Formats: sequence, C-alpha cells, structure tokens
Amino acid sequence: MMKRHWPAFAGIAILIIGLFVCFLVSAQHTDGKLIYPIDDTYIHMAMARNFAEHQIWGGDLSGFSSTTSSPLYTFFLAVAYKVFGTNIFFPLVLNILFGIAICILLGRIFNRLHFHPFFSFSVITLIVLITPLWTLVYLGMEHTLHSFLSILFVYYAGRYLGSVKEKKESAIILLVTAPMLLATRYESLFILGIVVGMLCLKKEFLFGLKLFAAGCMPIILYGLLSVSKGWYFFPNSVLLKGGQHAHFSLNGLLKYLELIVYKCPHLYVLIFLLLLLSAIQFLRKKTFVDAPFLMAVITLLGIFSHLFFARIGWFYRYESYLIAVALFVIAVLIRETVDWQAVRRWPFVSISLLFLTALFLTLPLIGRVKSALVKLPFATKNIYEQQCQMAFFVREFYNDQKVAINDIGAVTYFSNADVFDLIGLMDMDIARAQKNKKSFPDRLYDLIKEEGSKIAIVNEGAFKHRPLPDHWTQVGRWQILNNVVCCRDTIAFYSLNLQEQNHLINCLQSYSTKLPADVVQSGLYMKQDE
Repeated sequence: MMKRHWPAFAGIAILIIGLFVCFLVSAQHTDGKLIYPIDDTYIHMAMARNFAEHQIWGGDLSGFSSTTSSPLYTFFLAVAYKVFGTNIFFPLVLNILFGIAICILLGRIFNRLHFHPFFSFSVITLIVLITPLWTLVYLGMEHTLHSFLSILFVYYAGRYLGSVKEKKESAIILLVTAPMLLATRYESLFILGIVVGMLCLKKEFLFGLKLFAAGCMPIILYGLLSVSKGWYFFPNSVLLKGGQHAHFSLNGLLKYLELIVYKCPHLYVLIFLLLLLSAIQFLRKKTFVDAPFLMAVITLLGIFSHLFFARIGWFYRYESYLIAVALFVIAVLIRETVDWQAVRRWPFVSISLLFLTALFLTLPLIGRVKSALVKLPFATKNIYEQQCQMAFFVREFYNDQKVAINDIGAVTYFSNADVFDLIGLMDMDIARAQKNKKSFPDRLYDLIKEEGSKIAIVNEGAFKHRPLPDHWTQVGRWQILNNVVCCRDTIAFYSLNLQEQNHLINCLQSYSTKLPADVVQSGLYMKQDE
C-alpha cells in the first residue's frame, strides 16, 4: 500500500514543511502572530463569523451584504466557526486540508493511470511548488479549494467525453462537482461552458443540460437571494473587481496580449506544452475522442477564456487553478506520449531526464516560485503593518462608531466599528453610485455625510481622480516600506469635521508608540506631538 501512495504522502510532507518554514519566516515580521498576506482573507473571516454567531450573511452586523465572491468557501469557514468557535487559524487549517486533498487526488489518479512512482512524485512536487500551493494555502482563501475542484472536474470531464464505457461514475462526479466549482469561483463558468459545449458537439444534449443546470444552480439561487435583499444578482466583489477584457480591435488585442505576456509569461509556457503534447497525442491516436487530448482542449480553452475575460495576478491567486490543472494535464499527456518501455529499462535515468526537461521548459514558472516565496513574508509584514494596525487603531478608539474606509477586511474582522465601505463591496449605495463615474465623487461624499462618519482612513492616491472635499482635514499618514501587496504604501487619516480633529490627533498620538518601528509616521499629529 505504501509503495503505491508514497508520492502523495511525500507531496503532503513537502507542503507541510514548506508552510511551517513560511510561518517561521513570516512570524519574525509580525510579532509572532499568524497574519494572512492579503486583506481579502479577513472579509471571508468577518462574514463567516457574523453568519456563525449572529446568522447575518454580511461583512458587519448591519445586515445582509453580497460581498464574498466565493459563497461556498465562506460557508465552509462559517461551519468551522459554528462547530469549533471563531479562530484566526481556521482559514489556514481549511486550506491545509484542501492542499492535502489535492495531493491525495493526484496520487489516486496517477495510480489509476499507472504512473511510475518517481514520475508521480515529480509531478506532485512541481504542482506544489509552481502553483504555488504554499502561497495559496497561506492566503487562507478559496483558491486551494478551487484548484482541487478544477483538477477533479477536468479529469472526469475528459474521461466522460473520451470514453464509451465507465461513464456513470464520471457523470455522477461531474454533477456533484459542477455546483461546488461555480459556488467557489464564478470564473469556473468558463470551464463548465466549454465542457457543456463539447457535450453538445457529441449530441449529448440531455446530460449537457443537466450539467449546466447543476453548475449554475448555486449562482442562480444566491443571485435571487441577493436581489431579494436589494443587492445585485452577482456579488459586488465580482462586479466591482471584475477582469478587464481585451478590446475587440487589432490594436486593443495586441496591447492586451503584451500586458498578459508581461504579467503571466508562465501561462504561455504551459500553453506551448499543452499544444505540443496534445498535437503529438492526436497524431498517435488519430482521433479527437481521447480523454487526455480532450483534457488538454478543455484546459487550453479555459486558459484563453480566463485571460480574456477574468483577472490575473494579484499575489499569484487568480490564475493559480489554471496552472495546477495545466501541470496535471501535461503530466497525463507525457504519460501517454513517452516510450515507457524505455523508462522501465532505465527508470532512474529516464525519469531524471524527464524531470530536467520539464524543469528547463518551465523556467518562467520557476521564477514565479521564487517570487512567491520571497514576497510572502513581505506581504504578511505589509498587511500586519498597514491593514492590521489600522484595524487595531479603530478597535481601540472608534470601535462602535461610524468609520469610512476603502480597505475593509481587517477592520471588519478585528473591530466592531460600523464600517462605511468607500469602494462599495459592502455598501449598496456606493456600488450603485459607481455606475455613474462623473457624479460618483459628489455622491460618495454626500453619502459619507449622510452616514455620519467622523473620520476616514483611505489609501493615499486611491482617490486621485476624485478630489477630496475641502472640509476633510488630513491629520496623519502611515507609510509602510517594501510594499508588495497593499493597494498603496501609505494610508491617510482624515477628520471629517472640526469637532473631531483634535480627538483624532490625540488618538493617533496615543497609538503612535504601539506601531511597528518600520512604519513611517507623518502629518499634523506628529507636528503637534513635537
């Protein structure tokens, strides 16, 4: 038993050891605390806590808000909070479990396909390193779960489409996986649509309809619930943070491709390998109805769809599921196209050559690994010194008061402040106002006045195209160094009326000694302190 499953266990060991090292390094910059390297994690945590403790699906206790772009992951986190109690470690624990599930899934599939154990180990290790799974798990968000479900869905979709027999098992798994996939990330609609389209080409219209209906069901139900509560059909995070697709002109397309190549060169290496290996597989089999070939087609079309219509980047997370799926499918194609009799005769030499070839072809991916590992400790430091300190400040001095903020995650989780969201993820009035770009600044400030916020804490430069009102007084600024993840390196504190100005100055002066030493403080409160 151990001989067959050791590659999966070895992959799990690499994942756990890597995470432990990441925590030890990161904790040196965060006073020994577990800090997630992105602010959005705390939005999930705040919503999950509110739902578990108060049965309110929202970022704060004011009521329902369609803020999360991953309803299923937020629900899983809420269940964990309900059963075990609210704990800052649960996003990490859940993601460790999802990461382990990926390794076990890959091990089981590779055993079914009769992979050589050393080859299985090499592939699992590459997926852990290059996705990069360490970073995804440490983010504490839905992307590890999304990668697991995507691999599962693409594998069984390829099996169903490329096989005459054994369709029942694949059909059941697809019908169960599809709704979970879309409830985890909305861009999964691309892969679902591709598979449904391929089913229609095979004239399997009934199963295609069932699969599409099953996949879309959670989106439809969640959308109808949101509309009934006065929100948009899609979550505000999807609508306001949606990807920017290419303009449908030659010049616009070329500029967009240039941007993609600059931001994600690793995806083009994977595209090249998928095209090359799938072409070899087609020439060998002389048929389109072949599971590995169809997996490659689904993956390629999924990558192209995501590149043109969804977001990429932002700390390695948005395209991570595509990298995991692509590496998995490339491994399956290699298994089909390589002369394995020669491998059996010289196993160590052959596997070593394959591994080194893969390593050479994926040099841009290695750069991604290095970048992710180097940036992770800095990212946790950034969040701790900016978002967390902002949250701790609000909790100490404005805990039950109205505060206008444009980065809401840590503040909503660590404090009980009545947050007025300047971006609109958690506020429907702001989200509606953003539809009219010209009138938005005036409407924004009217809403702030109506809501009665005493202070505003904003990323400096975030409103450079929206002049701040004259009666706003900037009282202080906190600047972090070596910023790799925050929207801006500086946040500014504004008093929104003269009565509040002296109080805000006193609060900032009182908190100044609690800030980490690397945070650069400036502004009116520092001058008065002198």
